Amino acid sequence: MLSFFGFGILIALLVGFLWIPFGNIFLSLKLPFSVSGLLTGVWFIPVYLGAVIQNRFDQTAPGLILVMETVAGFISGWLGPLGWLSFHFGFAQGVFGEIAFLASKNIFSLALALVLADLILMLLHPSLTALRELPRLEWIKHFAGVLVSALLVASLFHFSLPEVHDSVRDFNKCQKKSIDC
Repeated sequence: MLSFFGFGILIALLVGFLWIPFGNIFLSLKLPFSVSGLLTGVWFIPVYLGAVIQNRFDQTAPGLILVMETVAGFISGWLGPLGWLSFHFGFAQGVFGEIAFLASKNIFSLALALVLADLILMLLHPSLTALRELPRLEWIKHFAGVLVSALLVASLFHFSLPEVHDSVRDFNKCQKKSIDC
């Protein structure tokens, strides 16, 4: 049987390979910077899936979110059109997502942490220096789009799964206590 960590890595590999065609489509659309933020939430899916898997298996051990986002970023960086920039973003989003999930266990806190990771990396990454010269309004529009897309993707995971992991957690507690549920 696959451990929760192995299951998470398997899902991250799948998502990493799915990012490759999405990255090609993303680049071929040639969207302006201010609009591209609306599609950024797709890159946050491994973080949300990591949180869901941790809840599903009732695991408190940290690390799955970081590993999943980093593995997906590695696959996308290795084989995808955005190159190693995908890996750098994946690692940063994994770190910020892991910290946010450990602090609050709230999927919307994850969304805000991912937007913050995206903002910091966009401002500091050496290969993105040309973006720093864009007008401030373009940055505001871009990060408003990133926030909207992050919250939309988070809401898909939040509203579709709370009953599932509550019932699984209750079942696991019953099994640990060896009582009939």
